[in-house]
Amino acid sequence: ALPIFVEDAKDPHSFLPPTLKTLEKLQMNHSFHIPFDNLDMSLKLGVLRLDPDSVYKKLVCGKRGGVCFEMNHCIMYALRALGFNPVMHPALLWTNNEWRQVATHVLNIVEVDGRKWLVDVGFGNNFVELLPLVADVESTQLGISFKLTESCDDSEVTWFTLHRKNNAYNNTDYCEWVQLLKFRMIPMTLMELDGAMDLIQNRLDFAKDHFVSKPTPEGGRISLLSGVHIGNPVGSAGCCLCIRSTSSAAREQISVSEEDKAHVLKKHFGIVLATDGSPE
Repeated sequence: ALPIFVEDAKDPHSFLPPTLKTLEKLQMNHSFHIPFDNLDMSLKLGVLRLDPDSVYKKLVCGKRGGVCFEMNHCIMYALRALGFNPVMHPALLWTNNEWRQVATHVLNIVEVDGRKWLVDVGFGNNFVELLPLVADVESTQLGISFKLTESCDDSEVTWFTLHRKNNAYNNTDYCEWVQLLKFRMIPMTLMELDGAMDLIQNRLDFAKDHFVSKPTPEGGRISLLSGVHIGNPVGSAGCCLCIRSTSSAAREQISVSEEDKAHVLKKHFGIVLATDGSPE
């Protein structure tokens, strides 16, 4: 699996020390090489599996993407194999101007040389470089800034909230800080994981329409979307290829027919569909 993450390694089987440099490389290369992909759910191909063998077979051998649970489990397994000690945490998403009450996202926190870092490769429009787990420190990446704020709830549990601001836009809708997600400093339990997996697979509109997306090294993003993800009713026909070449570019939206969908997935995301329309 390591060549996927460390593309310039001369020997893919060589030892990679658990250093900050290695962690940075893993986060960035995973972000650029493995797309976010909910096709297993939108095409109703079966239950998502998070064990190491299933994640490796799908994302690495199968050259697929995955949803946040698969993506962040994938990098967690790779980090453990290299000697890191990642800790997975549940996260609540800011949606429709309110916090979801159940965690539908996961992320990893990794400590290196006494300092903790946020590692998250499974959230759209997220950071592609590491973020230090420190409040009120702005990190600018490819024209987009991120920061964490810290708070305590009534039980004195510490929470961090992730915010994003696109510095490349003059439009105030993009220049203001926007809440993305929040997570507590308590690791995820198996019960929470089971509940979250059931929710995203069976009870959210998110799972019913296509959502395939990945960032570009220029600060842009390319996505194949359908239904609710482009403002249409759930399960409606037709897809759109949405391209933003850089963080400051306007988004180009191109209609994609059902006949062209396989070509678009292969060309832009490396995903090959079988003759029955499911990913190979």
